[in-house]
Amino acid sequence: MTLYDPLAAWLAELARRAGRTPDEGAARRLGLYVESLLAATTHGNLTALRDPQRLWTEGVGPSLALWPLLPSRGLAIDIGPGAGLPGLVLACLEPQRPWLFIESRHKPAAFLSEMVATLGLSAQVVNQRAEQVGHGPKRQQAAAATARAVGSLGLVAELALPLLRHGGVLVSPRGDHPADNDVLEQGLIEVLGGELRLVQEPSLPGFVRRGRVALVEKRRPTPSAYPRTPPALGQGIRVVTGTPPAGGEQRLKAQRGG
Repeated sequence: MTLYDPLAAWLAELARRAGRTPDEGAARRLGLYVESLLAATTHGNLTALRDPQRLWTEGVGPSLALWPLLPSRGLAIDIGPGAGLPGLVLACLEPQRPWLFIESRHKPAAFLSEMVATLGLSAQVVNQRAEQVGHGPKRQQAAAATARAVGSLGLVAELALPLLRHGGVLVSPRGDHPADNDVLEQGLIEVLGGELRLVQEPSLPGFVRRGRVALVEKRRPTPSAYPRTPPALGQGIRVVTGTPPAGGEQRLKAQRGG
């Protein structure tokens, strides 16, 4: 297996921050995942991180660092995980936790399914578009959702919040995107029933993250019109200032999905 020297220190630090201990087989699973991904990438374009050290420090490590931000129990959903970042990596820490990986592309979905079986994870892979899943039986069922490199925060929120139950949280790394870009989409997030908070992106020993993570807590039910379909999907809702009637008309239109 391809193990990274600081991995033991990472797992110990995660336990300290989260107040709970990763599964004893976490290091083995993560090593096997990295080895499998590197091998699969030689036959296809599953990830741009083809160097083992970069895969650990730019892919696995930043994914692991999100663990203390997740609720400690309940269904977790990863939207557009591609080769497994961050959801599959996080699932390696607690293999009995149910995860749902929503991946619309066939090749990454097939790789995820193979990894779920190989690593013994309590996870399901759905090879569908997330906006379709959002109107299905998983709606309002999840305690947590993650999404990395899927698109704008408005798009991520519209795909994730319909799947979250009341009190659930979306954890979405925003990298070095200017904070103002995310705050401008707060109108859509509010309509979806969420409350946005931006925090510093966590780091682990050996690398430093200077970006931000969007934490969106589900406060109210998401209107039934959401998620919408393209091209409306993810389009922001302008927060209208001025007279109450104008703001009320805009909010009513937003709630109807307009």
